[in-house]
Amino acid sequence: MKAPFLKIVSTFIFFYSCQAEIVLPQLHMEESRLINVIHYENFSKEILGTIARGVLSKSTPYEFHDVEAVKIIYKTNNFDGEEIASSGILLLPKINERIPMLSFQHGEVVRYIDAPSQSTTGPNDLTSAAIIASTGVAVAIADYIGYGNSSLEWHPFEHKASLAKDNFDMLMASKEYLSNNRKNISAKLYLSGYSEGGMATLALHQLVEKKTRIKITETIIANGAYAKSKWTKELLKNTSNPEELRYFIRTLHSYNKIYPELQRPWHFYFKEPYVELIQQIDELSKLPDSIMHPKLLFTQHFISGVINESDQIFIRILNENQIEGWESKTPIWLYPASANKPLGTLQSEIVTQKIENAGGNIDLIILEQVDCKNLRNALTQRVLTKIHKY
Repeated sequence: MKAPFLKIVSTFIFFYSCQAEIVLPQLHMEESRLINVIHYENFSKEILGTIARGVLSKSTPYEFHDVEAVKIIYKTNNFDGEEIASSGILLLPKINERIPMLSFQHGEVVRYIDAPSQSTTGPNDLTSAAIIASTGVAVAIADYIGYGNSSLEWHPFEHKASLAKDNFDMLMASKEYLSNNRKNISAKLYLSGYSEGGMATLALHQLVEKKTRIKITETIIANGAYAKSKWTKELLKNTSNPEELRYFIRTLHSYNKIYPELQRPWHFYFKEPYVELIQQIDELSKLPDSIMHPKLLFTQHFISGVINESDQIFIRILNENQIEGWESKTPIWLYPASANKPLGTLQSEIVTQKIENAGGNIDLIILEQVDCKNLRNALTQRVLTKIHKY
């Protein structure tokens, strides 16, 4: 990365004619982030155990416990530095033993009702987090800015700095609540996530290691948009995968709104028939069937500017929002799914090499025959295995 992760804790300075500042305040560990705590739901051990046995690929040698879910409302900062109230769910097993903690970063959300603090039991990230919690783990899962308590805000999709800060503040607010209520939590802290949450997890990991004294025990992640520059170039050259195109377009839409030096008219990127469609991209779960190739969708000027890197502003912003290598001492377990169409294994392979080259501790294990539909369950199984050492 041309400018290090310090951007999360200091002013962004752009050396272009349309200069503007995006400010995310510095981390102050002693600062209270917790605003309020509201009881959300109780999950029974019988239901969670039944779901776990139905969705996990291996036997489940765990004792399941009832789980209480509380909604955490906390202070964080939006991508422009404005302080806002965000939210998430903290899942606490009803157990007297000392237990570890997991910060789980959920996957992409398209429908607002799929955010953790608006979900119920079903095939979703909240249920997966509740299954993990039921085995004896305190699990914090943020809604992300733009969902839950901050639903009036727009979600800065795949924006590294604000995702890292928001999830960090959720973790700190959860720890504050646990401390205030004398919950029996051990020093073990795990991080996990996939899809948008995969990138958010590594961004959070990097932030915690570089800017705090908090020790992470292990990080367990799946596919994510880790190497955006290489991914974008390959996508614009030859992809015919509409799921991958949709994910990239949403990322492009996000950066064009966040960064003042972009904020280009949509016809700079897209051919005329699709300009109106793109404005609704945050709510689209799929593209029209007619869009099968980037040359049908994007202008040749935009494609050429990325591939040959003449569009230096856009390339720089891609680089700022990807994961570069650092000397992480915490073990990182990366489990990309081979059949995951929106985010394949290429980005995982690239970020693994970058972290290894920097002296970091990372292992890449590709999950064969796993796609986006069952990736969450596969990751849940790996998280349980790592935490409980089965």
